[in-house]
Amino acid sequence: MDKRTLRCKIRSFRVMDAEDVHAFASLPEVAYAANFLPHRSITITQENIRRWMQVDDIFAVELIEEEKVIGAISFRPDALSPAGWYKIGYTCHPAYQGKGYMTEALRKVMDHLVYEKEVPGVALHIFIDNLPSLRLALRCGFKPSGDRTTKQRFDGKTVVEETFRQTREEYQSRFEGKWLGEIRSSIKRDVQESRIIRRHAVRGIVRRNDKILLIQSSLKDVKFPGGGIEAGESIEEALKREIKEESGYTVDKIARHRGYIEEWTDAFESDEHVFAMRSDFYDVMIIEKQDALKLDDYEAELGFHPVWLTIDEALQANMGCLSPKRWTKRDTKILGIMKHEWENGDA
Repeated sequence: MDKRTLRCKIRSFRVMDAEDVHAFASLPEVAYAANFLPHRSITITQENIRRWMQVDDIFAVELIEEEKVIGAISFRPDALSPAGWYKIGYTCHPAYQGKGYMTEALRKVMDHLVYEKEVPGVALHIFIDNLPSLRLALRCGFKPSGDRTTKQRFDGKTVVEETFRQTREEYQSRFEGKWLGEIRSSIKRDVQESRIIRRHAVRGIVRRNDKILLIQSSLKDVKFPGGGIEAGESIEEALKREIKEESGYTVDKIARHRGYIEEWTDAFESDEHVFAMRSDFYDVMIIEKQDALKLDDYEAELGFHPVWLTIDEALQANMGCLSPKRWTKRDTKILGIMKHEWENGDA
């Protein structure tokens, strides 16, 4: 498995990961929560990593910015669940808990199991005193099944383990597509729904050989064509309208759904409100004939115009922009995910 979210990589372990892994696998609170003995030496960690490298069911969670392994995640068939079900296990360095990294990792593995392997359901087996894992399970849509067993843990304590489950249909209904991650500039947490201003947008990924269609501003930064869904519009109608207005191209076909990203920012309307934007990305095919642009005043003022760039050219344009807009960070991260996928054959 070699997957990427906005901030993390889920990949096979490497021998060079030993120091990072030992930093959390040697901690009793981490080891006992995941029901293994703390690693007493880095030699033990190296032996475990070599064993993990021989199997295809446990993976490193690497923080991209720091190039550091902060946790591990595994998935395999679950003998305690109905036929075809899988179970997931995960652990994370305490210093990186509560920051959403493992949420990204768990959702990425769930997307893999649900949309690619098409498993009927997934289970988590969690000790009830492992509060971070319990919170993560609930946040990702899992529900307690009522199945409980008593186990003696490696720290000698007798602890209740509870099973949380989620069917494929429940997961698809709850999240409606693959999740690419979130960008959160707002520090507000646990905001009441009445104080969340939500907006839904759609954006197109259009390829022409090794180049992609992007919208460039006079500041030279680029974004994917697309925008907000207007009242009464379907996703298809909004995507066709936005691409036509910003690029002049007519959409011929909307292909697969690539995934969605969430952005959380403080709202201009009130200090008590948060603005939440969901952007869904779709592979799109166009008719090559190009018509005149139909920009609104704000877009015209920014000098929006369509360009065809390679991913590397687009990344260079955004990273070199001196006055990046809100969308620059979002679409730069999406470009990074696309580059990773295309280099690994997932075009």
